[in-house]
Amino acid sequence: MDSRCGLPCSMSPLTSTTSGARSVNLGARHTVVVRVGAERLLTWLQPPIPLRVVVEDAEYRVGPARDGEGEGEIVVLTTDRFEAFRWRMGRRSRAQLANLQWTGDPTPILDHLVVFGPAPTDIYE
Repeated sequence: MDSRCGLPCSMSPLTSTTSGARSVNLGARHTVVVRVGAERLLTWLQPPIPLRVVVEDAEYRVGPARDGEGEGEIVVLTTDRFEAFRWRMGRRSRAQLANLQWTGDPTPILDHLVVFGPAPTDIYE
């Protein structure tokens, strides 16, 4: 298990196109590994402000509690499980993270979205 995120080491090859799992990476959008991996990665997300992540069939509310404030101030990210899995594992640059489908200002969250840091350059898959 990785001590920073609690992930089994077996998930690592699914996030790297330099491994022998390249064909799994690009064709794995609807696998159990992506579904469960994305669910765990989104649940473990700890942004400094309230965030709601909406995927195909669920939503995840993470970050500090709201204490009765209106929901209009919550930042919302609409994405899918495959993309969430990829950006959480560092397969998107900071610019790509900023260009995701946001409602609200994502600036305070961007550096907290990834487990292993954003990619240094844009990644297109």
